[in-house]
Amino acid sequence: MPGKKLISKFLTKQLKYVDLKNNLIVDIDSEAYLSECECQNDDHCQCDLYATPVRFYFKKESGYDREELMNSIKQRKGEAEMSQADWLFDKNTTENLRDGQCVVNFVTSADIDTLVIHLLSVSMFWPRNEDQSFKWPVYLWLQKKKPEIYDITGIISLLEQHFHKPKIGVLVACILAKGGNDFLPNFHSISHDKLLSTAMKNGEIRENLVTTFIEELENGEKKVGYTLDKFLYTKLYASLYCPPKVDSTVLTFAEIRQLSIKLPGKEFKHPQTWLPPKSALDNLADLVQLQLDYFATIGFHSASLPNFISKGCLDKLQDNSIKINLGEDVFVSNRSLLLSIDEKEFAIKLKQNKTIVQKSKPTKRKLLETPQKGKSGKKAQTQSTPK
Repeated sequence: MPGKKLISKFLTKQLKYVDLKNNLIVDIDSEAYLSECECQNDDHCQCDLYATPVRFYFKKESGYDREELMNSIKQRKGEAEMSQADWLFDKNTTENLRDGQCVVNFVTSADIDTLVIHLLSVSMFWPRNEDQSFKWPVYLWLQKKKPEIYDITGIISLLEQHFHKPKIGVLVACILAKGGNDFLPNFHSISHDKLLSTAMKNGEIRENLVTTFIEELENGEKKVGYTLDKFLYTKLYASLYCPPKVDSTVLTFAEIRQLSIKLPGKEFKHPQTWLPPKSALDNLADLVQLQLDYFATIGFHSASLPNFISKGCLDKLQDNSIKINLGEDVFVSNRSLLLSIDEKEFAIKLKQNKTIVQKSKPTKRKLLETPQKGKSGKKAQTQSTPK
């Protein structure tokens, strides 16, 4: 951390020495000017700490002219990716844009979480035309050895047209965040692609998993908030853990969980592949809601962060480390106690409802055409070579 903070402060302290001769205004949002702790208690500090950005002025003739603290901004976000998104929606950005121009956001940390943040924020707040198309393109540049460039407005427009759902970037961002990031744990064998494709195929989940509302602040400003439907959140993960040959819509949560633990007449599966108990998913849903509350601070430089400990899904230990609280139901001394449904009766139900699809018999490879006498050369295979 000391090295990270040092790098954060370096550019602010050294920019005036750069030979930059042009009429430019450069705003630097870093921890060079950080408010001081008044309680002098590092272990249990409750002070409202914030950083103050600095604005530099350069002239074409003489280069560096002056600098000033932007005291109206009290930046409280700990993530550079979040604070950077605030500047995208700063009025100075949009007021100076003209037709035919675009915005490119450079992220030197190359953190892929920035893509999620931009999909949500641009979908919600970036200016649009009367036909709901975006006024100016927004690109995200992740600085790597081989840089990755994402057309944010293009991605959102494509998704909105395909699913006929306005501001779909909010839903996509929420689902991708659930796949695992700095705040949320990832589930074993549940990839971002599997999570996203499963959610988007289900109309009810696609339309209602995340809803938005408008909240009026004390200063009269309006802020967008997001609400996660915990029932649909649980339903999504039940379908993800349901065996691929089983129709999850005709089974209860308890039945799907038992199938993820042990198929009738088979051996117990590895615990990593078990569907978590409902109480654990409820706690994780609270954690996802905290992530959405965090996303709701985008666009407000001086926004206060939500109280992440208040929900009960996170515990702060004596050494100040944070542990995710999944509840007591995630611990079991005897795995047989998890089988609450009689296996024989369960097998009969599965057979009666035909929820298990029998594997199709393997077919032989067929040539595209009948071999002709006199022809030479190898025929191309019609199936991919097994890897």
